[in-house]
Amino acid sequence: LGGVLGGMAPGAAQGMMNAGKRLMPQNTQALDVQIERILAQTGQDYAQVPVAVKQALRAELSGSLRAGREVSPDAVRRLADFKAIGATPTRGMVSQNPVQITKEMNLAKMGANSSDEGLQGLAMVQNQNNNRLIGVMNEAGAGRGDAFQSGQRAIDSIAARDSAMNQNVGNLYQQARDTSGRSAALDGAAFTKSANQMLDEGLLGGALPEGVAQHMNRIAMGQVPFDVNYAEQLKTSIAALQRGTSDGATRMALSKVRQALDDTPMAPGAEAAMGKESIAAFNQARDAARQRFGWQASAKPVEAALGGMEPDKFVQKFVLNGTLSDAQAVAQNAPQAGVKEAILAHLKDKALNGAADEVGKFSQSAFNKALSQIGDRKLGLFFSPDELSQLRTVGRVASYMQNQPVGSAVNNSNSGALLLGKGIDFLNKVPVVGPLAGPALSNINMTIQQRAAQNVAPGLLQPTERLPFYRGLLAPGMATGGLLSAPSVN
Repeated sequence: LGGVLGGMAPGAAQGMMNAGKRLMPQNTQALDVQIERILAQTGQDYAQVPVAVKQALRAELSGSLRAGREVSPDAVRRLADFKAIGATPTRGMVSQNPVQITKEMNLAKMGANSSDEGLQGLAMVQNQNNNRLIGVMNEAGAGRGDAFQSGQRAIDSIAARDSAMNQNVGNLYQQARDTSGRSAALDGAAFTKSANQMLDEGLLGGALPEGVAQHMNRIAMGQVPFDVNYAEQLKTSIAALQRGTSDGATRMALSKVRQALDDTPMAPGAEAAMGKESIAAFNQARDAARQRFGWQASAKPVEAALGGMEPDKFVQKFVLNGTLSDAQAVAQNAPQAGVKEAILAHLKDKALNGAADEVGKFSQSAFNKALSQIGDRKLGLFFSPDELSQLRTVGRVASYMQNQPVGSAVNNSNSGALLLGKGIDFLNKVPVVGPLAGPALSNINMTIQQRAAQNVAPGLLQPTERLPFYRGLLAPGMATGGLLSAPSVN
C-alpha cells in the first residue's frame, strides 16, 4: 500500500501545482510576452501580427501557458497563419502529427459517407476552408483580374506616354523651326563615318536592312538634303523597323544607326547661319527626341506595346513568364493595379486548375508552384510586403490542410470510409435494435472524435512520452523487486 501511494504522490502533487497555475491570473501583456518569445523561435515578428490574430492566439494559448505546458513554436506559427486568413484549423493541421492527420482525414470521409449531418463536421470544415482560400484570393483582386483588360491598360498607358513625349518633341521642333532650326543642315560625312564604324565594330553590317543602307548611301553621296527634318523622319522609320523585327542582330544594327543620327553634329557653317537662339532651340529639341527614342528602345515591353502586341498576351509574356527587367519595365510604365489583379487571377486559376470558384478544389501544390515560378522579386514590384506575405500565408495554410506527412495512412481510396459510413446508416435502420445501437455507435463515438479534432489546443503542445499506466502506480521497489531480490538457494 505504501508503495502504491508513494508512486501516486508525485503525479498528484504535480496535478495540484498545475491546477494552482491555472487559477493564477495572467494579464494580456504577460501572455503577449510569452507568445512573442514562442514565435521568435520560428523567425516570426509578433509585432507584425494583426490585432485580430493576436486576440485569437491569446484565446487558444492562455490555458496552456497558464498551466505551464510546453508549447510547440511551429504549431503556434501554423495557428497564426490560419487565423491570419480566417481559415479553421484542426488539431492535426496545426500539429502536423501523422497519426492525428490520419484519424481526422479518415474520420471526415466516414462522416461524409454517412447521412447523419451531425457526423459531417470535419468534412464541412474542409469544404469551408477550401472556399476560404478562394475567397482570400478574390478579396485581394483575383475576381477582378482579366488578362485582356490589364494588357490593354498597360499598352494604352505606354502609348499615352509616347504620345506625350512626341508632342513635346514636336513643340520644341516647332520652336526651332520658327528660328530656322528644323531645317538646319547636318554633317552627312560625320554621320555615315560614325554609323559604319559602329556597325563594323559590332560585325553588324550584314544585319542592317537594305532600305536603311540605301538612305545612308544617299546621305554619304549628298543626294538628299540631310537636315534635321530628314534625320527625324529616318529615326521614325528605324523605330518602326525595330518594333517589327524579332531578329536581335537587326535590332542592334538599327540602334547603332539611330545612335549615330542622335550624335551627328551640324554641318560646318550651319551654326553661324542659325544664330544662338536657333542653336539652343535646336539642341533642346534634339535632346527631347533622343530621350523619346531611347525610352522606346529601353525595354521589350515598351517596344511591344508600341508595336501593336495583342493585349491578352502582354502580362503573361512580360510579367508571368518574362525576365525581371521586363517586369520592371511594366511596373514603371503601366498601371500596377490591373497587372496585380491579373497576377492574382493567374495564381487562382492555377490553384483551381481552371475550374470555376463554385466547384474548384484549391491545390496547394499548383498554387505554390505558380507562386515560386513568378518569384518574390517580380511579385515585389506589384505587391506590398503585407500583400506578398498574405499570398505566402495562403500557400502555407493550403499545405497544412492537404499535407499527408510520412507515417500517415489516409484512406484516399475512400472505400473503407464508405463502408463504415454506410454501415452506420444500416445500423440505424435495423428494427428495434437500430434506433438504440446506431445512434450510440455514431453520435457518441464519432461526435466525440470530431469535437476532439476541432479542439486545437492539445495540438499546440510539444509531444510528450506517454508512460504505461502501471509505471505511475507502482513504487520503484515494487516495479523492480524481482530483479533486486537475492537469488534463491537450493
